[in-house]
Amino acid sequence: MLLFNNIAHMKKYRVNCQAERGITLVESMVTVAIMVLLLALAVPSFKSSIESNRRTVLINQLYEDLTFARSEAIKRNVRVEVCPSTTGTSCSGINDWSKGWIVFAQSIGGIPWSPGKPILRSHEALTLPPNWIAQDNIISATSHFAEFKPTGESTASFRICMMLQSDFDNYCKSGDASDASRGGILWYTGQYANVVVTNVGRMRIELSK
Repeated sequence: MLLFNNIAHMKKYRVNCQAERGITLVESMVTVAIMVLLLALAVPSFKSSIESNRRTVLINQLYEDLTFARSEAIKRNVRVEVCPSTTGTSCSGINDWSKGWIVFAQSIGGIPWSPGKPILRSHEALTLPPNWIAQDNIISATSHFAEFKPTGESTASFRICMMLQSDFDNYCKSGDASDASRGGILWYTGQYANVVVTNVGRMRIELSK
């Protein structure tokens, strides 16, 4: 009887020892190595996803204000314009939408923004990734603004591009809003987020994958 008790006690002791043994140093190192590897693989993809989402949010803000301007032009039966602005109270006159913009109404046949024109909406500056710009491909150097007629039509077709400064001249500045020769979209493989406005006032967003 005593022998059986000793054997049972020894088995119980071995089980307790195994349960209390825990994780060895080698096992810990392997676990940490696997976690580091998975993290290294996930971080670039996660960062790219965050930047893509941020560009989508920014271009949607510009798209919404352009849509608002067109709607107000129809509702008020006047021309409504959207122009780059650094102050939130007047047009800057430069081709840089990243500094912000304003939406304002004017009488039919009126000149671009001047003091006293009612400002319908203003937007603060955008925080773009390093070396990115937000510029339009309007040909006239003195007419960097979007204008909508009371009919909802745009006075010109154009594209406002968010992309690397180095890509702008080759892939935005030389194109037009319809871009029929390129299948209706920007064909290069770089990163971009653009708003396209056509003569009839239709708008769309272009986003790189």
